[in-house]
Amino acid sequence: MSSYSFAQVGIDTPLRTTFDYRIPAALRHVQVGMRVQVSFGRRNVIGVVLHLSHSSEVAQDQLKDLQTILDSAPLLDRSSLKLIKWAAHYYQFPVGTALFCALPPMLRKGKPIKSSREKQAEHRWIAIEGDLEKIRRAPRQSEIYQWLQKQADGAYAAELNQQFPNSRSSLLALEKHGLVSRTLVSADRELTAACMHDEKQLSQDQLLISSQLCSTLASFAVHLIEGVTGSGKTEIYFKVIEEVLEKQNGQILILVPEIGLAPQMLQRLQARFGHSIGVLHSSVGENQRKKTWLDIGKGKIKIILGTRLAVFTPIPDLQLIIVDEEHDTSFKQHEGFLYHARDVAIYRAQNLKIPVILGSATPSFETLHNVALQKYQHHVLTKRAQSAAMPIMHLVDMRKERGNGIS
Repeated sequence: MSSYSFAQVGIDTPLRTTFDYRIPAALRHVQVGMRVQVSFGRRNVIGVVLHLSHSSEVAQDQLKDLQTILDSAPLLDRSSLKLIKWAAHYYQFPVGTALFCALPPMLRKGKPIKSSREKQAEHRWIAIEGDLEKIRRAPRQSEIYQWLQKQADGAYAAELNQQFPNSRSSLLALEKHGLVSRTLVSADRELTAACMHDEKQLSQDQLLISSQLCSTLASFAVHLIEGVTGSGKTEIYFKVIEEVLEKQNGQILILVPEIGLAPQMLQRLQARFGHSIGVLHSSVGENQRKKTWLDIGKGKIKIILGTRLAVFTPIPDLQLIIVDEEHDTSFKQHEGFLYHARDVAIYRAQNLKIPVILGSATPSFETLHNVALQKYQHHVLTKRAQSAAMPIMHLVDMRKERGNGIS
């Protein structure tokens, strides 16, 4: 039971301030990071508790009471709150709105952590032999079926929704055709990453860089891996991820600039580390997104793959951040909360004293400037992996070509 009498609450409003509320005796168990319901003007709104105190600068007769506590435990830990408050201040944005940007859509609306409609068990789907003629004219069903065939132990509904968003109707159709079967399993299964056997032979350059990165896992450092397309930057990521999982059993955050790049990265991660990858981006269904976000906060998911907003996700045992294609301007949020996910990731890593890896074939000028200032460590891959040939390039002087330019 808390002895504090006042709570500082962040509310989703364009006003650049927080708001003080009295804590009634019945709600003294409130904690920083919990969602609460409060009266704001003539409306009842959802807020997040940012601070508890014994006094308030606002006159008591002008303060209202907290109405309801919506969570049994904090949704946002102090480290995540510090990160969000810093970003709101640095990018000059209302802290209350920034807080709600960091939450999954369903939790922003005040939905409970566990809905009464949520099933306490989930299905694992397995492909079985059958008549493929039945799905010849159903390309999505065919794609899902072919993918399931490659999964020796089948796949959970959550994993299928990550790979194929809104796949339930296709799965039911496949079940009707006798091409898949399902079994009910506990929803509380532990989601942990286990290394598989899809490791590629690394080149001397890849081994050298991965060794250098693995030697700095206990401290903050920014590493730029600059490598031509196909040089094997991803395999270096995986080698360092493997080290974090085996030696520290920590969590890893991987940021990609666009949703379109997530499926390819997800497929490679699953082939190497199993199917327990948490995916966070706007194409993931709201229910699944909420569940994944909460499982990450409980430490159940070790590898998190997401787009820019995932940088604010509470990750209790974060040990490594990877920003792939760091030069991509999609890491910049261009409306609403105007932040740069790459720079926020670096600030987060510095606070946690963990390394961050930036990967690119064409690093941004800002990153190259920091390399020149010796703030970042620079690792270069000049050759393609697996002895793949580089493309043949020709220099053409367009001043000597006929016509008005390239047609």
